[in-house]
Amino acid sequence: MGLVVHPEIKLALRIIKKHSLKIPIDFDTLVSEYANLIYKHIPIEGVDGVSLNLKVPGKRPTIVIDSNLPKTRQLFTLAHEFGHVIIPWHLGTIVDEFHSEYYNYIVYSELEQEANRFAAELLMPGEWILSEFNKCNFNLSLLHENVVKLACVSDQAAAIRLVEKLPPHIIYIAEKNGKVIHSGKTALTHLSLQEEGSRFDNECYPYFDTYIVFNAGSTHYHWWKLSTKIEINVDGAETWREILDKIVQTIQPPMGNDTFKKSINGIIAHANGKCKGEEDYSIDSVVSACIYRLRRSDLKDLVSHPDFEKFVKVRVLDFFK
Repeated sequence: MGLVVHPEIKLALRIIKKHSLKIPIDFDTLVSEYANLIYKHIPIEGVDGVSLNLKVPGKRPTIVIDSNLPKTRQLFTLAHEFGHVIIPWHLGTIVDEFHSEYYNYIVYSELEQEANRFAAELLMPGEWILSEFNKCNFNLSLLHENVVKLACVSDQAAAIRLVEKLPPHIIYIAEKNGKVIHSGKTALTHLSLQEEGSRFDNECYPYFDTYIVFNAGSTHYHWWKLSTKIEINVDGAETWREILDKIVQTIQPPMGNDTFKKSINGIIAHANGKCKGEEDYSIDSVVSACIYRLRRSDLKDLVSHPDFEKFVKVRVLDFFK
């Protein structure tokens, strides 16, 4: 089954095709064909934009954008409000209260999510992102910089959009003053990201094909293309149970040996189940998924044990028997 394309994204693609839009888009001219556009200060804290008279018979829609916003935020807000105008089932008056430069699928209502998806597709079309990815010869730092400059968006908005559209096994960590401020990973990338607010660990992901940094002022975006094949020597006659028992005896987990072993086996079984539905399902793909998922701060004793990788490989081989 293919990926679901939301109707609001289809609408954005129709607008792109209808107007032969190219990056960067002249949004003021575009939006003015569909609605009255006003830039003025909105004296209500947190309100970035307002859409009035949506689908009201005899009345032309009006969009108001807070003129005090930074330019990149104004642009996203305008694209978002334009979504309310274009999406047929968005009616009446909508006051948009943004809590970040981009969007958060959890906080907003379904209407807001739809307008966000519409805006993201207009500002940074998926096909354009992949085209730029190929032009940059897979240089993720250069790609990130180009999207920021060409699409006139914030570095955070560009990072979020990139992990929505790029191939699997790509992650980023945004770090400022040694702290993680946000992060993301592409679809089908099986690993635990460093937590927001935690101390940034540059050595958290040691298995990678490429690693590069994009500097956006005082914020540093660390990009990894993760390896999908991790070389592990499993010579010897030990079973995975024997290896795990030896590891547990060494690290003495606080939760108790049996509970710990069940937890580890559960994580590995879950990773295997996730990988089974993917086209590249193989021993290598499951091994890498398990290792990435287990590389968590609360499992550092397990991960640092010299037999950790050997255990994972032998455990996965048992699945494939």
